[in-house]
Amino acid sequence: MTKVKFRLFASGYTVANSKQVLPGTPAREMQFYATWGLVEHPTEGYILFDTGYAQRHIDLSQKGWAKAYLKALPVFLKPEEEAHTQLKARGIAPEQIRHIIISHFHADHLGGLRDFPKATFHASESAWASVKGRRGFAAVRKAFIPGLLPDDIEARLQLFSMEQTQGQDPHLGGLFDLFGDRSIQLCALEGHARGQVGALLNTEGQTTFLVADAAWVREHLESEILPSSVVRLIFDCWSAYQATLLRLRTYRRINPNTLMIPCHCYETWKEISAKQGE
Repeated sequence: MTKVKFRLFASGYTVANSKQVLPGTPAREMQFYATWGLVEHPTEGYILFDTGYAQRHIDLSQKGWAKAYLKALPVFLKPEEEAHTQLKARGIAPEQIRHIIISHFHADHLGGLRDFPKATFHASESAWASVKGRRGFAAVRKAFIPGLLPDDIEARLQLFSMEQTQGQDPHLGGLFDLFGDRSIQLCALEGHARGQVGALLNTEGQTTFLVADAAWVREHLESEILPSSVVRLIFDCWSAYQATLLRLRTYRRINPNTLMIPCHCYETWKEISAKQGE
C-alpha cells in the first residue's frame, strides 16, 4: 500500500443557523468553511480533493438564479484564501496539480477548478450525469453553477463507476482504487448529492477519511443528531443520506483511529490547522 501525505485547507465560508444544522442545540450562527485537501503521492504528484470557494463564485452569482443562491448562502472569502493562492504561497504552482477529485458538483466544492489548467478531473459517472447540461434554475436547484467548470471540462474529466470497484469495506461498501495502489480509495456517499464520493487516504500512521458533505460537522458523526428536516429540500435523497450517515457512524465506531473529516466542520479544521502549523 502506497503512503501519501495530506494537508487540509479552507477557502472561504458561508454561514448557517445551528437550528438547521444541529437541531436541539442553542441558536447561533455557524461558519461553514469550504475545506479541501492537498494530497502528495510519490509518483502521481499533487492531487486535490475539491477546491473550496473562489471569487468567480461570487462574480457568477450577481445575476439570474445564481443570485438567489448567493443570497441564501453568502460567501465570505479573502483573496489570499483561494486555493491556487494558498498553494503558490507554499511553492506549488497551479500547473503542478496533476489530479483533482471532485467529491460532487455543488458550487462550494468547485470554485477553484479553472485555476489548475493541467489537472485531470476525477468524478463519479452519476455525479456528472446529475448536472451535465443544466443551466439556470435547473442548475441552481442542484447547487451547481456551470460557469465554475473549465471550458475543456469534458476533455479532462475521467469518470468512474462505483458499480465497478476493486475493493470492499464491510461498512462502506465498494471502494474504487484511484491509482491501483490503495493510496486513495473512493467510496460512494449517497444522499446529500447524487454520486457524491468520499476518499480514504493511506496516510502515515493512520487512515484519513474525507467524508465530503455526508457529514457537515463532527456532531453528525459523534452523536445521533441529524440536520433539520428543512434541509431535505436541498438534498438529493433524504433516506439515502440517513443510511450513509449511519454507515459512517458505524465505520467510526469500528475504526476509532481513522481521522474522519466532515467538510464544513470549523472545529475539525481548526484542530488540524493547528497541528499542521497554520
